[in-house]
Amino acid sequence: MGKDIYLKKLGPMLSYLETMISCGKFAPGEALPSLRKLAADFAISRGLANQGVSILAERGLVDIRHGSGAYVLAREKAEAASERKLCIGVILETDKLDRTYCAHVYRGVRDAAERYPECSLFEYMFDIYEEFSDAVWQTICRDSDAVLMIGACDLMIKNVSRNLPVIGVEMGNDYDGWVSLLSLDPYDAARQSVAYFRERGISRVVAYRGFIDPLHELRNDIFRWEWEKAGGGHCFRTLDEIFADPESDHEVGYWFSGSSEYNALNCHWLEKHGRAFNADRTVLTLDGKGLLIPNFAPSDTISCDWRLVGESAFGEVLRRIKNPGAPAQRIDQHGILRLMK
Repeated sequence: MGKDIYLKKLGPMLSYLETMISCGKFAPGEALPSLRKLAADFAISRGLANQGVSILAERGLVDIRHGSGAYVLAREKAEAASERKLCIGVILETDKLDRTYCAHVYRGVRDAAERYPECSLFEYMFDIYEEFSDAVWQTICRDSDAVLMIGACDLMIKNVSRNLPVIGVEMGNDYDGWVSLLSLDPYDAARQSVAYFRERGISRVVAYRGFIDPLHELRNDIFRWEWEKAGGGHCFRTLDEIFADPESDHEVGYWFSGSSEYNALNCHWLEKHGRAFNADRTVLTLDGKGLLIPNFAPSDTISCDWRLVGESAFGEVLRRIKNPGAPAQRIDQHGILRLMK
């Protein structure tokens, strides 16, 4: 509802200013009315009026001069601005295919971008253990027409700009509805997980509980609800608890909302026992990193085609660029059960 109100309130101001500019009522070089006047004339907040003027700047109709106001661009400058390439900032941990599934998402983004020569991609690498400073984020926004965040960016970035479209892949925070999210469908993954364990005679599941971000918290909650609805017993344990006191009963299964946590457990298990943790147990993970990253612990998993997810993410970037003010949306990706053997 909030997004509909936003579009309804901002639309009249944008239509008025675009009409006045196109018919010459606001001549090239002339300043637009002040934010205070626009807010009063269209019964909106100054912040919303400012966002509307920023949209006009993105369309190449005005030039914003900080501390002075917004000025109508000359026709030739406006045409040059409209013909420039769209700059899409892409934030990710690494583009190395052998290190993270995020790189496979980015490969899909690049594949899709090649079909649109009017678009250019700019990479910004992040360290998952360091927080993004506001200055870095502002720099990315200043140089971009849209921002695509791949991976756990919502763990480092506290706030996002509302002056341009933002899309997140495999994130749980939509920043109060401003960011479009693409991720493995948690409901579909939960139902497939329940069917997987039931088919193998599992009556009780041990699920990983530890440092949980919004995305994995959602997956945990939905899986627990679906598993309880199916009549199964469960408990959540930390990696240390699982490692110290594992269960080997054939009716007990292990479920991980992400493959990284299982990989960490398996590395320690291999070192101590010389065999994989799932050699004696039924283990199911989500996201399929073991299929993509060498030396990552293989397991039965429910995963997306991450390259295709990248193509879908690029499509959402274009939708929101070409439709200023278009609301963000959640685009759940279908997961496929892939068996290790």
